[in-house]
Amino acid sequence: MSGDLFKNLEEQELMAIHHILTLGKRSGEFCCAKPHQTASLLLHVLHGLRLRVFLGEE
Repeated sequence: MSGDLFKNLEEQELMAIHHILTLGKRSGEFCCAKPHQTASLLLHVLHGLRLRVFLGEE
């Protein structure tokens, strides 16, 4: 059950980042050729940072 929770959270985070990138691209604030792939990359980076903070490796 917790696997579903984490999967849903990850999907929501990915959608939120994608939405931000898409809006920024439309407004000209961001230059992003592939918002979905960029969102996925940013999400992986954020997960890595969370892990480092969680483990105390600041």
